[in-house]
Amino acid sequence: MTIFLFGALAAQLGLLRHPERHRAFWKKLWWFGVLVGVPINLIHASFQIQASQNPWVPTNSVIAMVASEMAPIMAVAIVASFALYGGRSVGRRIVSLLAPAGRIALTLYVCQSIAMALLLNGFALGLGATLRPAGLFLMAIAIYFLLIALSHVMRTFDIPGPLETLWRRYTYVPVGIIRS
Repeated sequence: MTIFLFGALAAQLGLLRHPERHRAFWKKLWWFGVLVGVPINLIHASFQIQASQNPWVPTNSVIAMVASEMAPIMAVAIVASFALYGGRSVGRRIVSLLAPAGRIALTLYVCQSIAMALLLNGFALGLGATLRPAGLFLMAIAIYFLLIALSHVMRTFDIPGPLETLWRRYTYVPVGIIRS
């Protein structure tokens, strides 16, 4: 939620529309994201690995809770990287690769959640109990690339994201139309 609000604020302030005008700001934000976000994510990952290896031992550590809540800070470094380097040749190629997925992010997020639930949980294929971590990682990467390809197909054929369509339809309804 914090990252979503940060993105909305950055858009409102014009930080994303003209990032070259705010280069010093983005550099500071990048360093903050890397110096704070990377260590926090490493701590968070270590707690997650410990929990996955022994799920019956509760993790009541305050450090684990704080690391979990602060893990999205690394996303600040990722956004700052795109703001700083998105206008360059390689950056433009990466942005053009990911942009269609960004336009239907809600649909892809739900699709990814459903796919992983069906593949991993016991009520479907139950692969979560049999695959090793490397296999799970490769499956996640494959699903990610599959969803990026799907977003390109949807963009090519001008198919809007179904959840984004619903979101827009019911978010921007004039107040007078809604009756209680």
